Amino acid sequence: MAVEFGVHGMPLQHYRADSTVAQIFATEAVQLGLAVKVTIDDLLDLATKTLPCQRLFNPSCEDVTDADRKDKQRKTYDGDRTLADRDLH
Repeated sequence: MAVEFGVHGMPLQHYRADSTVAQIFATEAVQLGLAVKVTIDDLLDLATKTLPCQRLFNPSCEDVTDADRKDKQRKTYDGDRTLADRDLH
C-alpha cells in the first residue's frame, strides 16, 4: 500500500500488510485525518517495510483490557515475589 500523509516534504510511504488490515487502516487513516490518501495494491515486495502496529487494525486480534494486563503482571515472577508485589514494597 502507498500512504500519503500530507506532510510537507514527507515522501509517499510504502508498506506491506494483510489485505484486511490494509483496508481497515486505509479507511480509518483517511477518516481520522492521519493520511490524505491511501492506495492499496497487490504488489508484494518483501523489501517493503511492514505497516507499523498492524494488530491495531486486525479484527482477529483479541482486545487486551487493563484488567488483563494487571492479571498478566501478577503472573510475572521476579524471584520470590511477583512484579506487582515488588512494586508495592
